[in-house]
Amino acid sequence: LSRGPPPPPPTRPETDRSLGRFRADVAQMTDEDEREEEVEEEVEEEEEEEEEEAVDTRPELEEYCKPKCVKAWVAYQECVDRVEKDTTGEAHCTGQYFDYWACVDKCVAPKLFDSLK
Repeated sequence: LSRGPPPPPPTRPETDRSLGRFRADVAQMTDEDEREEEVEEEVEEEEEEEEEEAVDTRPELEEYCKPKCVKAWVAYQECVDRVEKDTTGEAHCTGQYFDYWACVDKCVAPKLFDSLK
């Protein structure tokens, strides 16, 4: 008495239709997911292009503004000369250095922010 594999369950037409609808729904969802991924990739590419186009104008503006801060630069250079002659090792020019760059930044900031989108 050898038994073979059990017979397949009886199929019902409504089960076959449900399975067909399920497969169609899965295929549609896959297509929609692929379309969404394509759109996301396009948006990312556009954003990357926009980012690549950005140019830092700050160095050019700093060069433009440095001559307007000559007084602060001279004060810094005078301090550097004094510090080089100092034997105690406690003298520094941090204040004059920051004064100079504060002057440059004050000149650069309005022009820099005007050029931003």
